[in-house]
Amino acid sequence: MYSYYNGTTEIELNPTIGHLSNDTVCPSHGNRTTILKWDSLLAITQRGTYNSGINPANLWLILFPPNHNLSDMPYEMDLLRGGTPLMYPVMSSLLTWKHQENATIPDHFNLTTTKNPNSSFTLSGEMYNNLAPYDGSASWPLKIDMIPCNISEEYGNWSMSVPQAEWWDTEDWDEFVLPNVTVDFDAHTSNLTMDGDFRASPFMRSNVSRYWWGDMLSAETIRGPIQVRFRGVLDVYNSDILDVNLTEPAWLQTVGFGNNSLNIADSSNRGHSLRSTLWRALVAPLLAGIIIYT
Repeated sequence: MYSYYNGTTEIELNPTIGHLSNDTVCPSHGNRTTILKWDSLLAITQRGTYNSGINPANLWLILFPPNHNLSDMPYEMDLLRGGTPLMYPVMSSLLTWKHQENATIPDHFNLTTTKNPNSSFTLSGEMYNNLAPYDGSASWPLKIDMIPCNISEEYGNWSMSVPQAEWWDTEDWDEFVLPNVTVDFDAHTSNLTMDGDFRASPFMRSNVSRYWWGDMLSAETIRGPIQVRFRGVLDVYNSDILDVNLTEPAWLQTVGFGNNSLNIADSSNRGHSLRSTLWRALVAPLLAGIIIYT
């Protein structure tokens, strides 16, 4: 069971150092705050048998690039492959699919639950420090547009990632912290905030002779604090009913359950805990195609 929230994500970048700890930020980004916005979906789902950790729920924050046509959504595992137009700044555990139902996956955050007096829940925790620094587990690399450091050599397209562990390039980064996430949600709205640090490198223009097409220039890398902020409202049609009477997040069996009067799925699904597809939630019911087991 799950809750889907449609909304907007803001990513705020405040670069403070360059490629090395004693490198200054290029003038274009010195003392500059960049805020980027995306249409987004936050999925908060019940744990599945494939989850090997102890988190109370799963979190997936999905960003859609500007002017993205939802009818061009990639299919099944293409959602997570290189070249997908979707971006995942927060993923508490890897998505798993029906044909991978025998696999188990670890948690990326150490989440705990607080039940609030107003019937809302708060999930909060820090990213585990045993993840590979840039493997895209808990926060996948993002392709972003912002002003270039050198307009004659750069387009203004950047690759941005959140370091997920202390590594060689964080040794002299005195202000580096592991990301932490907080999510407040109830039966109507949700708010998510992730604080951490980022590194971003620009892609080079194809006419810069000393670089191959698509190469990034590490000398212009910028680093510093990042904050990811999501604000959204419940997608009532595609969400199950959140049980606000419990101390841990749980849902009533509604969407996709043939034995419930609120069921919107095929009645042949009776008795099966089918995970509503991302396709159904993001595009239109007739495009359903991706099934996630819990």
